[in-house]
Amino acid sequence: MIALALLLAAAPLPALPSVFGLQLGAPVALPECRFAVINGKTMDIYASVQDRMCQYLPSTTMPTDGTVYFPPAEMPAVSSFNEIGTRIFDGKLEAIYFDTSSYASKDRIIGQLSEKFGKPDTVYAENTVLHGTPLPSAAAIWRRPGFTVVYHSIANSVTSGQVRIETDRAIAARDAEAHADGAKRTAL
Repeated sequence: MIALALLLAAAPLPALPSVFGLQLGAPVALPECRFAVINGKTMDIYASVQDRMCQYLPSTTMPTDGTVYFPPAEMPAVSSFNEIGTRIFDGKLEAIYFDTSSYASKDRIIGQLSEKFGKPDTVYAENTVLHGTPLPSAAAIWRRPGFTVVYHSIANSVTSGQVRIETDRAIAARDAEAHADGAKRTAL
């Protein structure tokens, strides 16, 4: 039994992917974003076009949600904006989230994700409900050792889908947060 525990402890961790030049499971080595100052007033990040890839972390408390911004000309083709969301644990990148173009682009997006991560484990049709209206949409899931990729062709609006790339650690933390939030709610 002890030998098995030692063998498992010594087993190498699965290789985590690099996405948009960012290595999951590693520190994000990007400069902080600069904020524009107009008429002496500091503008928010959305009004501050960045001239280089940078990160914005609103908190130093871990885990924290952050954002990586790209200069408009360097925006990832699969992303519908020049920003991606991140989740940082102990200074390491554990999740990347980004919006994609609309449902009409689902085959192209699944193709791009498949080029990067291989054939999806699951592809299925679903109904996404927005403002009380069920809309036909699609989803794909890639489960890999150490991380999972989830794509939904419709996310927050009919004009965009979403991709989540999360390490096992990020998934466990998200599930624990959801469980804790559920436990705080008033019972029926």
